[in-house]
Amino acid sequence: MGRADSGAVANPKEPHTQIHVHHCPDCEKSHITTSRGETELTPSEYEKLACDAHVATVDGPNKSAIPPSTRRRVLARDQHRCQAPGCSHTRFLEIHHIIPRSEGGTNAEENLTTLCSACHQRAHDKQKPACGKNQQAGPKTREARKRD
Repeated sequence: MGRADSGAVANPKEPHTQIHVHHCPDCEKSHITTSRGETELTPSEYEKLACDAHVATVDGPNKSAIPPSTRRRVLARDQHRCQAPGCSHTRFLEIHHIIPRSEGGTNAEENLTTLCSACHQRAHDKQKPACGKNQQAGPKTREARKRD
């Protein structure tokens, strides 16, 4: 994932910012390199970034964790709003796997939900998102979205 592209014309199908995350599959450690040196990521920070990322490997082509067409359909279905109860942010949106890929979850639309960056981090930290009165914490499940 690198740095913000400062000179090129923006492509609406590409992310506005790129961050290169170095992840070792053997030791499971991850870090980013900044002008201040290397910064280690927590496992939940890495999971959040990997949830909706372009993945590049040394021996293969870059590929999106979630196909761009699926991402667009999920954002449209969720009306470009964070789906965490009590949050209605419309900026800094990311796509989250309800059932993580590491646990057999797929990129099927019914397994994906839209979360703002803060709620997405909370979901991976296993913390409760900001909630309004009388609302349960956590991103809306497929069943909750169907009831809405």
